[in-house]
Amino acid sequence: ERVPGAVAWPSHPPGPRVVPGTYTVELQAGETVRTATIDLLPDPRYDTTGEEYDEQFELLWAIHESLDSAHEAVNTIRDVRSQVQGAMKRAKAAGMDADLKDMSKALLDAFKEIEETIIQTKSKSSQDPLNYPIKLNDKIGALAYTVDGDHPPTAQSREVFEYLDTRLREQLARLETVLAEDVKAFNDKVLDLRVPAIVLED
Repeated sequence: ERVPGAVAWPSHPPGPRVVPGTYTVELQAGETVRTATIDLLPDPRYDTTGEEYDEQFELLWAIHESLDSAHEAVNTIRDVRSQVQGAMKRAKAAGMDADLKDMSKALLDAFKEIEETIIQTKSKSSQDPLNYPIKLNDKIGALAYTVDGDHPPTAQSREVFEYLDTRLREQLARLETVLAEDVKAFNDKVLDLRVPAIVLED
């Protein structure tokens, strides 16, 4: 998952590379399919074992999944925020926003706090991270570059990932609660007030 327009520092890593081994590759062009077997060999300059490559892949995959969850959460927040703002705009145009102001503000404030813990929203250009601190998603992404290579993951890398992933899970749990409770309450109020789907200007 990627966040459109987001600035990453460093650039977000690709998916984890596969471990050395024998693989089948498939090429399809129209209805024609060709397959071949390839042997992916480890770098002979290192004595990394197959088990250590497996350990590395497992940690890289966990990092990949964590970063994916972080970006999915940010995209969800931005989508729902846009819908809340749209509902408030229609409510205001219809003169019904008074009963929704406090509820929408609390909802948007909660979204803002969660989002800004996960991603640096102030960074707009590649040099902005020099001025604004990186957040959870960039720290998780940067860890992948430390883990990736022809070596087993270190205990320190595992500890850092556990720390960052735990902090992310806290924010994801908060988001889940906001979506399940606060968004539902806002929806119920909008339905109760019968805020129109479309408001025509006079």
